[in-house]
Amino acid sequence: MIQLKTQLPLEEFLALPEGDIISELIDGEAVPKFKNDVMLPKFFHRSITGALFILLSA
Repeated sequence: MIQLKTQLPLEEFLALPEGDIISELIDGEAVPKFKNDVMLPKFFHRSITGALFILLSA
């Protein structure tokens, strides 16, 4: 049996629950921005922010 992929409307994408993994809507599909479970976006953001703080305060 072949399953047809239906596109995710913008309203349904915006209604998805928020979590640690941030997704973006690409061609009607919710695609996670980071596929590596070790580097979640929040961890990445904190690391970059800390590094920038150290560089700018020097």
